[in-house]
Amino acid sequence: MRDFLERFAAAIYSKGFAACAEDWKEAVIDKLVICNILNAEHESNPVKALNDLINWHVQVALDPLVSSDAQELINRGADAKLEDVRHMLADRAAGATAAYNSDDTSDYWEGRMDEANLNLDAILSIPITPTNQGEQG
Repeated sequence: MRDFLERFAAAIYSKGFAACAEDWKEAVIDKLVICNILNAEHESNPVKALNDLINWHVQVALDPLVSSDAQELINRGADAKLEDVRHMLADRAAGATAAYNSDDTSDYWEGRMDEANLNLDAILSIPITPTNQGEQG
C-alpha cells in the first residue's frame, strides 16, 4: 500500500494536481454516461457524482433480474419466512388442540394449516420484479 501511495504522490507531483483531478473527473463522468445517469449537477458536485455512481452499481448488484446471487438471497429469505409462518401455525394448532382436546378441533386446525401452506406456496411462487427499473433510465 505504501508503494502505491508513493507512486500516486509522485504522479500528482510530476503531472500537477489540477491535471490529475481533471483525469479523475473525466473518468467518473464517463462512467456516469455509460450508466445513463449523468445530470448537470454531477459536473459541479463530485460527491454526488460518486454517490450516484456507487448507488447505481449497488442497485444493479441487488437486482434479481441481473444477479443470481440477489435472487438466491431473496429465495432464502422467502424460504425462511415460510418456515417461520409454518412453525407459528403448528404451534397455534398444537395449542388449540391441547386446549380443546377434541378430534373436531384437531381436524379443523390441521385443515387450516394445510390451507395456509397452500396459500403461502402460491404467494411465494409469484415472481418478484424489481421496483427500481424506472429510476435507472
